[in-house]
Amino acid sequence: MWKDAQGEQSFAGTGGGGGPASRCARAAVPAVEQDTRANLRHSWLRGEFRKIEQNVRDLRSKPPAHVLDYVLAGAYPAIEARSPAEVYWEHILLRYLGDVVLDIERNYSPDLKLSLVGTGADVLVAEGRGGGPLRGIAGIEASARVLNRLLPTTGYTIVDTIVRGNDRSGWVTEQWGYFDPATRTQVRDGIDTFQIAHGRIRTKMIHYTVETGNTYAEFWRDTASCAYPAALPRERAAAPRM
Repeated sequence: MWKDAQGEQSFAGTGGGGGPASRCARAAVPAVEQDTRANLRHSWLRGEFRKIEQNVRDLRSKPPAHVLDYVLAGAYPAIEARSPAEVYWEHILLRYLGDVVLDIERNYSPDLKLSLVGTGADVLVAEGRGGGPLRGIAGIEASARVLNRLLPTTGYTIVDTIVRGNDRSGWVTEQWGYFDPATRTQVRDGIDTFQIAHGRIRTKMIHYTVETGNTYAEFWRDTASCAYPAALPRERAAAPRM
């Protein structure tokens, strides 16, 4: 789920935020208004995509424009036909839109092996679910639920990403951050590593520490040399998940 500059909220895909689509059900919206909201969503995601392009330094690892195009069009390719880079960047764009349901459905293997370190792992231990790697769809759903609780918006920042492999299998390492101006919640040390094969994420390792920050300017200063266009941005509005 995202919020445009005027504060209007829109819902992506199959309901976003990891819950059933019915949780986000709304009264019928006139076609013209639906078109306007779709255009705003497209404009917002294209802007975020440009920031990612600037932040990812390795030319071979930059996000492919055709992945953005098919996510915005809802014209998704066959799952097993995708390269590791396409799987990874589709995952990122769907998370930016808040569509955890579709992300898990398309991008994660039922045999997933998942390891968490940091705040997310601490929460699961407190719930009695720690003590070893999580597995399968239930594992990534548990991880997403905790992440959504700890980080109440989709205000992620991809600091850098490295993609390596061939058309069928490969590895991705992602450095990410997060800042929510409303609550001052931040992550400065996010690191995710993915092993991807045959169109699915097979193994994933996640590390992040949730803490309280001060300002967006300090977040950018403290988060590893992340590029940003021109002057420091004003605090961006990112929508709370449902």
